[in-house]
Amino acid sequence: VVVKSTIVTAKSKVFITPRTSTDKTIAVTSIKANESFMVELGSASATDIVVDYLIVGVE
Repeated sequence: VVVKSTIVTAKSKVFITPRTSTDKTIAVTSIKANESFMVELGSASATDIVVDYLIVGVE
C-alpha cells in the first residue's frame, strides 16, 4: 500500500502499529521523499489490516 505524505523525507523514520489483530509481518519497504512511503505485508491477508503510523524527522 502506498501512503501519500509530503512531510516524509529520505531520512525519516516511519513507525507502523497495527490496530487490528494480525500474525502478518508489516514493514515500511520504501520512501519517496516529499511524496509517499510503501507499507507491505510479509504474506497476503484475507482481511483488511488497519494501521496507525508516525513519521519522525531525523537530521
